[in-house]
Formats: sequence, C-alpha cells, structure tokens
Amino acid sequence: MANPNLTKENLRTFLRYEFDRSSTATQAFENINNTYREGTIGKATTYRWYEKFNNGEFSVEGAPRSGRPVEFDEGQLEELLEKDNRQTTRELAEQMGCCHGTIENHLKKMGKVQKYGAWVPRVLTQQQKQKRVDACNKLLNLGLSLNA
Repeated sequence: MANPNLTKENLRTFLRYEFDRSSTATQAFENINNTYREGTIGKATTYRWYEKFNNGEFSVEGAPRSGRPVEFDEGQLEELLEKDNRQTTRELAEQMGCCHGTIENHLKKMGKVQKYGAWVPRVLTQQQKQKRVDACNKLLNLGLSLNA
C-alpha cells in the first residue's frame, strides 16, 4: 500500500462508497489512486472487492487468514537481548524457535538496530541524552580551563 496512513479497511470502505455511487471498478481504482497517490490500491484488489459487493458481500473486513496464528513473546526476546545484545538474528531465532525473519521484524518493531554487532535502541532514552550533554559540558569546561 503506497499510503501508510490508510488501512486496508479504509480502502475497502472507499471501494464500498464508490460501489454505492454506481462507479465502475475501473473508476473506483482511478478515483482512489488519483486522490491518495498512484499505487495506493491495485486494480486486481479493486476488481476482487467489486466482485464481492456484486455477490452481496458488503462487509469490508478481511477474511481470517489461513495457517497457524502468530504467537511471539517480545518479552522473551528482550530478555535474551539483555543477557547478550551481540547475538545474531539466527542465534536469537534458534533460541526462540522461529525464523530469523520473524526476529528481524520484531526487533524493528521494538525500535532496535544493530550497531557494531550489538542490538541497541534506535532512539536514545532521556537519560542517555543527558549523559551526552553532561560529557560535552565537561569537555567544553576542560577545553576552557586549558586555554585560560
């Protein structure tokens, strides 16, 4: 989806609106993409939902997905990182019993990035920011006292 602010349900509601206005699927596709940006919705998606509406299925909620529901314990991942933040995604995945792609997705969702082989928060905490300010002030004072 090209527009990150729109959910699938939003787009389906727009499609339902266009359908109720008697717009064709092609017109709905063009209207949505012209309004929200090219690539916001695909032509095949538009036609699939129009087919559902034509068959009397007017719910804009998606059908349940097949397969095993995803169960993931981010708390356990956080604990593993606290023990050793230099583990690879494959090592973490082996310990958690999932694939490394799942670990990568959850690390990103948790705001973690890998710097010099260690998983660290993407955003500094207020305490970390203050430590940097304090260190800079000490260096400035040291420089001023050496120049005096």
